[in-house]
Amino acid sequence: MALSRGTESEGFGRGLEIVANSTALKVALFGVLLWVLAVILSTGVWPAIMAIWGTALIVVGVGLYSLVWWFHQ
Repeated sequence: MALSRGTESEGFGRGLEIVANSTALKVALFGVLLWVLAVILSTGVWPAIMAIWGTALIVVGVGLYSLVWWFHQ
């Protein structure tokens, strides 16, 4: 079964809506941003700090979102 363009667009919009309405996923997204910035800089102490903080924010954000999702089920 092939997906139409409308379905992909609606799915992307739905994903953005979920992130926009969830503080926990915004925290996780900021963690991803820190990771990307650390990879771009890639030399020194600050990229290492950004990678550690990014990882922590991703774990906390996804963990909190999962917990909230689980309680609502």
